[in-house]
Parts: sequence; structure tokens; C-alpha cells
Amino acid sequence: MRNSKDYIENAAKTLVEKSEVTGHLDNLFPYMMNDAKTFAKQLVSGYMIHNVYEASEEFIATKQLAAKENGEHFVFNPKTKRLEFSLKSLEQAKNGKQAVLAYHLIQSFSPEDGLSPEEVHELGRQTILELTGGEYEFVIATHVDKAHLHNVRPDRVLSQVV
Repeated sequence: MRNSKDYIENAAKTLVEKSEVTGHLDNLFPYMMNDAKTFAKQLVSGYMIHNVYEASEEFIATKQLAAKENGEHFVFNPKTKRLEFSLKSLEQAKNGKQAVLAYHLIQSFSPEDGLSPEEVHELGRQTILELTGGEYEFVIATHVDKAHLHNVRPDRVLSQVV
């Protein structure tokens, strides 16, 4: 637990410097799905995702749909004199701070557990389904490049469609 706490509190690992909504997700998915870490993507899967290789776009589309249905993130454009949906405003929470667009979770297993990569992957899928109640899309990748197998996943990335 101490290592997890140190990792989470390490600003260099948790801050997103790009101001674009898709920036962090565009960087995260290639890291997650790295062929060398995932047996050539055999240990990558998704939930409520049509194509895990386009998950970033799908997550943003889900967020847009939910925001539009809730009437959120519309701004007045003085040029067109219309309310228009603002993708950039998805980054801002209602309290004015930066919105949470993703939770990047890592679930590690000891080599002593004796689990196969496939078992670790399925345990990760079941864990995240329980945590989210099956109401949020997610992608999970099991990394096999270290002595300890571990699952990497962004989940509850964006709003669910209500």
C-alpha cells in the first residue's frame, strides 16, 4: 500500500499537462496496449466499447452525448449568436477546477500468486465490473513485461449515458 500511495502522490505520474481533452487519453492508450507488454494485444479488452483501438474517441463521444443530454457544456458564440457545445469545457468541473476525465488504475499481483496472464486479466475485468457496477465503459490491459503481472486500465473515464 505504501508504494501505491507514493505512486499516486507523485505529481509527475499523475498530472496531465496538455490542455486538450483528448491529450491524456491519446497518450494513455498506446502505453496500455503496447505489444511488448500485452502479448501483441492479446491481453487487451474492453467493456461497452466497440473497438478498443479507438477507445479514446469512444470515451470522448460518450462524454459528449451525456453532456448534451444533460444540457451541459454549451456556451454562447457571439459570432453565430447560438449556443454551441464546447468540447473544451469538458475539462472543467462545476467547481471551476479541472474535471476528472479518467481514473488510471493499476492492479498488481505477486509472482507467488501463481496466476496465468489470462487469469490476471479476468480478475481485473471482474474487479472493475464490480467497482463500476457495470455502468461505465472501460479498457483493461494486462502487462506481462515485469516479474509481477499487472492490469492497467482507465475506467469511469467519462460520464455514462443516462
